[in-house]
Amino acid sequence: MTMKTTIKYIFPAVLAISFLTPAFAADAPQRAAPAAVALNLGPGKFLPTYVGFSPSAQQICITGDMTDEWGAASARLMLVDRKSNSMAWQATMTSPEGVERQHAVQCVVAEDRVYLLANGDTSLSPPQAQTETIVAAYDLHGKRLAQVVVDLPTAGRHGKTSEVGYAIGATPDNLQVVGYTRDQDDETEHYGTYTVTLDRGLKPRGAPLVRHNGAYTGPSAARIVGDSIYVTGRFFKGQVTTNDIGDFSASRLRTSGGYVWSTPVKPGPGNRIDMTILEDGTSMVFKYASGATSFSRVTPDGKATALTKFASTYCDTSAVARYGNGVVAVREACAGKGSALVAIDTVAGIETRLRAIPDEPVFVATHGTDWIVLARDKANKTVFYSGTGGGL
Repeated sequence: MTMKTTIKYIFPAVLAISFLTPAFAADAPQRAAPAAVALNLGPGKFLPTYVGFSPSAQQICITGDMTDEWGAASARLMLVDRKSNSMAWQATMTSPEGVERQHAVQCVVAEDRVYLLANGDTSLSPPQAQTETIVAAYDLHGKRLAQVVVDLPTAGRHGKTSEVGYAIGATPDNLQVVGYTRDQDDETEHYGTYTVTLDRGLKPRGAPLVRHNGAYTGPSAARIVGDSIYVTGRFFKGQVTTNDIGDFSASRLRTSGGYVWSTPVKPGPGNRIDMTILEDGTSMVFKYASGATSFSRVTPDGKATALTKFASTYCDTSAVARYGNGVVAVREACAGKGSALVAIDTVAGIETRLRAIPDEPVFVATHGTDWIVLARDKANKTVFYSGTGGGL
C-alpha cells in the first residue's frame, strides 16, 4: 500500500484541552524541584509509548520499546512507586513462538494487576510480516501471571492475516482488548475491528466480537472509555484495493458492537501528522508544515472544531497531556536540536517552552494535578521526573 504522508503516533496519556492557566505563565512562581528516579534499564535504547496511572496516582506503569544494538525490539514494562520514589520492578515481555519483534502499545494498573498490550511481528521484513496481538498480566510485585496471543475466529478472513491491538481497558473482573484485522488476497485488502474480553487470568469470556466493516490503521490512535472505543486516524473501508490510501476521520464505537458516530478529520496542509485520543474520548490531530503547526480536534460527541494554526519551530509531537486547563507536549525541534517540553495555548495560538526539568524530555503524562515526564540525561539514560499540585 502506498502511503503519501510521513506519520507518527502519539500514545494517549492525556485528558482534555482548552486554554492555559496561570500555571503556564512565564512569571509563575518557582516551585520545589521535581522528584527524580533514574531508571536502570540496562543496555539498549528505550522509546516510551504509554504511561498509566493507578487510581491513586501513587503507582505508575510505563511501557515502551527496548531496542538493542542490532535493532531487535522487545516490549518493556516497569512499575514506579511514587511514595518511595523508586522503580518497583521491570519486566520484558517474552516473545511467543514465531514472533521476531515486539511493539509495546499500552499498560494498565488495575487493583492488583498490571496488564501489558503489545503487538508482535512474525518477520523483520515488513512485506513478509504478519502481526499478532499479545497480552500479559503481572502482579504488583512483577511476577508474570499469564500471557496470551489473542485468538480470533477465521470465518470471514482472507489469505494473509494480521491482528493489531489498539488499546486495553480493565475492570475489577475483566480486561477488554480492542484492535483491528487486516487480510490480503491478490490485489484486495480486507479490514475489520475486534473486541475481546478476558478474565483476570487472561482466559476468554465469551466469543470475540469481529466487525468486518473497515478499520483505522497506519496511523491510528485509540482509547477505551467506559463502554466505548474512541479511535482516530487513517480509515480503510471493509474491502479496498492495495493502492487505496484511505481517509482521515474519527469514530466512536461500542465495545459491544456498532458505530455511534464517525466524523471526517481535516488536519490541514503538510505531511507530518501526530495524533492522540484524550482520556475523555476527544481526538487530537497536529500537523506541521512551512514553519507552522495546525491543530484540530473532534469532541466526544463527534463534533469537529475549527482548525487552529500557530507559528512554531517544532515539527513532530511525541506526547500530549492536559495540565490545569491547558496542554503540555513533548515536541521535536525542526532544526534537529532535540526535543522540548512546551505549553500550547490552542485558543490564543501561543507556544511556550517549559524548563521544569534539566534533561531532554521524551514523554509527558498527567493525572489531574499530578504529572510525570520521562527524559534522557547527558549519558543517554532514562530519568523519571514527577510532581503534584503544579510544578511545570
